[in-house]
Amino acid sequence: MRSGTQHEGAGVSEVEATGLERAEVIVIDNEGVSEAETELVPAEQDLLLVINDSIEARFACSPHRIRSLIAGWLTGEGVIETPDEFVALETDWREMRVDIRVTDECFARVSSRIERGPIATLGDAPITREADTSLEVKPIQVGELGEQFRRLYLSLRSPERMCYLTGIASIGEILTYGEGYHRLNSLYRALGEMVLHRQSSERKIVLSNYGMTRSHVMKLARAGISMAISLTAPTSSAIKLANDYYITLASAGLGEATRVYSAAWRLV
Repeated sequence: MRSGTQHEGAGVSEVEATGLERAEVIVIDNEGVSEAETELVPAEQDLLLVINDSIEARFACSPHRIRSLIAGWLTGEGVIETPDEFVALETDWREMRVDIRVTDECFARVSSRIERGPIATLGDAPITREADTSLEVKPIQVGELGEQFRRLYLSLRSPERMCYLTGIASIGEILTYGEGYHRLNSLYRALGEMVLHRQSSERKIVLSNYGMTRSHVMKLARAGISMAISLTAPTSSAIKLANDYYITLASAGLGEATRVYSAAWRLV
């Protein structure tokens, strides 16, 4: 399994490395006595994303593992359709700005989505991809992936063991993963690691320790992901959208039967 925990380079700050920031808190005990302490809390900062010096978007996130996070955002939002369309990324932490470079062909396609205003922004992306229909998985393989995912989570160091974890897998193997204090950030990082490793999204399976919503399924559809297996049930809107785009949604709690909510023909 490829690790997704490499830092962005030498000299990164604690916030960039861990996604945590120190805050002062007042702790009040049962007797009403209060003391001041310092606690690590999830960091959140606003980044300005600039694509090919023209298209701008605002993105609130925990500012660590930025390369995988932004590559995943580009994939989940339908900006890039293949890993080769993502060319380069430069981060300016002083200005809280990320400059993104995509191919000219990709930029020409994305330019039609620009919405004009005080700041040019990227409009919502249509879903133009179809999930690969050849992926079929046996129920026993679902259980094996679920056990691998559990072991992955338990193996993470404390700063990396955030609330939400997403994995990208093929049959029998977890390939990359992403973690985050926000579910979408976790999904974006996992998709981004896939892109940065120049892997195709065909026949890929998403694993998550949270239930899928419509927003999550929309990202999977734009990325061309075929299946998502989570610990809890998806929402009703997620199920409807998944059926429309032939994406299998299933839940597989530890020691429980696998429950399939959409495109059940993939699980044979």
